[in-house]
Amino acid sequence: MVFFLYGDDSFRRGERLRGLIAPYRAKYASLDLLSVDLEDEPDSWLKARDFLNQPSMFVESKVAVLKEATAVLDKEWVKTIKGQIGAPKTFTFISQKKAPPKDFNFLLEPPVKSQKFNELSLRELEGLLKRELKARNLDFSPEAFRFFFSYIESSAEKTALASSELEKMSLMDLEKPTPLEALREIVAWRTGTEAYVLASEILRLKDFRLKLKSLEKLLLGEDPYYAFNSLAYQARGASALALADYDVSIKSGGLEQAEALLDFVLSP
Repeated sequence: MVFFLYGDDSFRRGERLRGLIAPYRAKYASLDLLSVDLEDEPDSWLKARDFLNQPSMFVESKVAVLKEATAVLDKEWVKTIKGQIGAPKTFTFISQKKAPPKDFNFLLEPPVKSQKFNELSLRELEGLLKRELKARNLDFSPEAFRFFFSYIESSAEKTALASSELEKMSLMDLEKPTPLEALREIVAWRTGTEAYVLASEILRLKDFRLKLKSLEKLLLGEDPYYAFNSLAYQARGASALALADYDVSIKSGGLEQAEALLDFVLSP
């Protein structure tokens, strides 16, 4: 079975991917999992090919998470992906930014389960914010909502930032409706680009001292939840796998986001 997720909204796409994988983790006590990023490591398609083609002798099922799978156009790789469509106990999840090239057009056709995640339009973003406010039992005055909407709309990772900020506010004892003045004290308006650049530096730099400085700057202005997600959605290859493991630890109560970030930066 093959699932194909694509589009510019990496946050909603990532949330959907995790939601799709979770039931298989729960259903199969014995599960073989492989995750590769072909944009970061193009040659990893060979490892993925072998993983998908080898019979499962000691496990009930296999799950392959392939990021930017269509970055490789080798005919054997195309054939390998196509061969997974009817595989009953192998679940292939593909997540990438762009629509597939011509050789992979079959990913947009049944029985492949495909879903597109475009950046939300202004109307869709407004609707999402209102639903998220209601879900968290939050209420903003009209002026406060317009301010918050402008703040989110100007950011680089709109849905990720909205989720982080509203989750933070849901833990506060806020006046209802929350007035503009109170919201201004909560929201530190920084450009989304600044947080994006700092997260990118942490992933790119080799010197852990420089990485620590970038992390310190990031955490000074961002909630740890958003800071962690900023790294996770930019990470590739080994960094992406490491952050995925930290995410599991966070959700199971093992680490806080800030602790996970510090450990990630200090790890060789």
